[in-house]
Amino acid sequence: MKASTLWVVVSSAVLAGTPMTAAEPTAAEPDETNVDIDVDKNMPLPINQSTDEADVKVTAEIRKALIAEKGLETYTHNVKIITTEKQVVHILGTVSTQEEKNTIGELAKKHAGKYPVENEIQVRP
Repeated sequence: MKASTLWVVVSSAVLAGTPMTAAEPTAAEPDETNVDIDVDKNMPLPINQSTDEADVKVTAEIRKALIAEKGLETYTHNVKIITTEKQVVHILGTVSTQEEKNTIGELAKKHAGKYPVENEIQVRP
């Protein structure tokens, strides 16, 4: 819209006494596609990742193995891997099949060394 046309529209509205208000934003429907199916308040969060060098190394090794695994959907590479200060590996997120959950759990156990693995992945219904 040209500036002169906009001026005419605004001027006309002001002279006519029509209030110029912005349209109120409408609330969007919540997008729950990335929400975990069953959230446990006791599950660790990424902030619980230990900064100990050995713990970070374990997390990185599991992530590398997960990305290198060709049989998994790309989406499954986004699961959370958290190694806590108690030297426990937690795997969180959602996947499409029980087979993917099992494969990720096996990879984690293989690369976690002496650390126990809690496979808390949920299968999307």
